[in-house]
Amino acid sequence: MASRTFLFGAALALVTLVACSSGRDGNTDEAEGELRRAGQTCGGARNAKCRSDLKCIIEENEGRTGLPPGVMGMPVMPREEDGGGASNGPPPGANGMPILPQEATGKCVSCWGAWTDEFGTCRSPADGVYPRGCCEAAANVVPGSFKLYREPNADVNEMCDMHTTLKLTAAGDATLDHAVGGACEIMASPDPRTYRLKLVDEPCGSKAYEGERRAGDEVHTIKLVDHRSRLCRDLQPAKIIVEEKRGEETRTLYSKDF
Repeated sequence: MASRTFLFGAALALVTLVACSSGRDGNTDEAEGELRRAGQTCGGARNAKCRSDLKCIIEENEGRTGLPPGVMGMPVMPREEDGGGASNGPPPGANGMPILPQEATGKCVSCWGAWTDEFGTCRSPADGVYPRGCCEAAANVVPGSFKLYREPNADVNEMCDMHTTLKLTAAGDATLDHAVGGACEIMASPDPRTYRLKLVDEPCGSKAYEGERRAGDEVHTIKLVDHRSRLCRDLQPAKIIVEEKRGEETRTLYSKDF
């Protein structure tokens, strides 16, 4: 009877151990491989992914970025082979000794309606503040500077060249301004405005971006199509096409491709 009781107890313990190891704690974010929900951690060593309507935001200075132990008065942990005393050897990272990186983790955030104000702050539609990562471009923008005109292949008067300048940065910023070239006496009224672009489509190798900014009580928007990397052999009116809406006014501008 005692042996049967012992075998039953051992079997019960084994089943309990398997159940605990295969289950998950209710306080954990998600099982491995499942998509994270809003507010849950993402990234890390397992590269956890957020749901499609969320973005994994990793705050700046996340991860191991400080000096190695033993530098600038930071204590070095004792080693067993030293008998528990402090280590006299070089700290990790010195003399070519590697420091193992710590995978950065972030949070899944809904960035719906994110926009950048004139001060560069990433904001929500209700004028709240989003993490800056919500306003970062979804893909790198090929940088460049362009002259834009109201018509494709515009007939430019070199003596009085009135146009709009466009500057694209790899960080995803598009800055527009009025300009006048040549010897004419017309003065251009400075009107610089910067949009943070977000990639929305890649038709046939071209890149389509959208962006918006707040100017007082108005929200200005931009749609920019970059055909410089286009794969199809169809003829486009310009390599860069910009549609900008400011209040009730909408203008479409084309790059001059010499």
